[in-house]
Amino acid sequence: MYHDVHGSPRAGIPPLVQAWSPIRSIQAIERFVMRLAKGYEARQLRRAAIRDLRRFDDRILRDLGIERGRIPEVADAQVAAGRR
Repeated sequence: MYHDVHGSPRAGIPPLVQAWSPIRSIQAIERFVMRLAKGYEARQLRRAAIRDLRRFDDRILRDLGIERGRIPEVADAQVAAGRR
């Protein structure tokens, strides 16, 4: 039993305790960890795409329509397209 702001007795859990929920906290932590994992995965995919594109010679890159100096930009676009 607790008393509300007007002094009336109330049964149950006080509102302040109800507002904090361990489930919500766990879910927030889970969302944060998932964002970190997705960011890490995106960085790894970007690095792999850059590495793979840099292995091609200029003739193959030209056939693909990619200038060597734009490889990071192309890798970013590739990772962004994969995340959609």
